[in-house]
Amino acid sequence: MRFSSKSLEEAVFFEIGAGHDLAVPIALRRMGAKKVVASDVNRLAKLDLVDAAAQIISINLEKSFPAIRNWSELKDFGVSYIAPHNTAKEETPVVDAFISNEVLEHIPLAVLGRVNKNLSSNLAPGGLSLHSIDYNDHYARDGGVSRYNFLQFSDEDWKPFNANMHYVNRLRHSEYIKLMADAGLAIVSEETF
Repeated sequence: MRFSSKSLEEAVFFEIGAGHDLAVPIALRRMGAKKVVASDVNRLAKLDLVDAAAQIISINLEKSFPAIRNWSELKDFGVSYIAPHNTAKEETPVVDAFISNEVLEHIPLAVLGRVNKNLSSNLAPGGLSLHSIDYNDHYARDGGVSRYNFLQFSDEDWKPFNANMHYVNRLRHSEYIKLMADAGLAIVSEETF
């Protein structure tokens, strides 16, 4: 909220790649966001996982939360789930913030440019595009290889390891910054660690 003149209670969020449990949209809504739209390229969310995430968030925030037994109850709570939804091709609503958590690194370069342009053109005045990107080799998570292991390979040599369900574009921070700037998104803050 430090970068927006709009209060959380007035803000509409759109998450790209919401995943199986919709934890981020539920947390945003529970913290007071006016409305949250959650999207996935494929329909991944499962009601039992959504409800479990809601109950854990409720406990952690010490706020009661109704059970989520169906998609209508989720929508009544203020979270809409749209999937399948291709943010590169399909229209998105005008919102105050687009968000993603470890999703952009799984989008091919050519598609990512279109995604950023769609986001830029559908941000309300003063809107924000907030993203957490994992720049590491995802095979390095078990500690067997370096976090930068995948950068030593050419695209052709890396192709057999870069399967559709585990695709990683291997872009670096400066490349994301350029893609966002090319789409008309101004960088107001960036953190790397």
